[in-house]
Amino acid sequence: MQISNEYSFIHYAIPKTASQSSWRTFSKYVDVFGIDDCNSLIYHHAIPSEDLPEYKTHFKFCFVRNPWDRLVSHYFYNRSTYGESFEDFVINFKAEYFLQPQYKWYSGVDYIARYEKYNEELQNIFSIVGISDKPVIWNINSTVHDDYKKYYTDKLALVVYEKYKKDINELGYEFDD
Repeated sequence: MQISNEYSFIHYAIPKTASQSSWRTFSKYVDVFGIDDCNSLIYHHAIPSEDLPEYKTHFKFCFVRNPWDRLVSHYFYNRSTYGESFEDFVINFKAEYFLQPQYKWYSGVDYIARYEKYNEELQNIFSIVGISDKPVIWNINSTVHDDYKKYYTDKLALVVYEKYKKDINELGYEFDD
């Protein structure tokens, strides 16, 4: 999470939605940076809370990502810690903090930006909050893998659908997006 009092915005960072890249893009306009204490209202990946003083006065936004693509990215980013196949990972994973459904973040924001249109969305947000600079595009913590669809069988795609049904339905994602 980042807060800009000059531009009156709060950037909520959902894990594996280019959160580190967008964090870097907005960092020069921010005066409150998220911290590594997951119990803090200003934790880097904090979920929106009305307890935050700026919540009612600042424009709030986040990026979301196709849940099937997000899970592939998470798996490849953390692959060495899982020690299992992608199939086993999908079947066995629990919605730990970094894999929680995205609605926990986007439910409390004013603008939901799409990872799939990242550059365009950055320009939109800059315009909305009144930043006249052209956004600097960063590519941090990206993973190398094939198109996410190649990793799924019909059964695995359905498992992800069941785990992220609310995100998929509310955000209008489909497996083939």
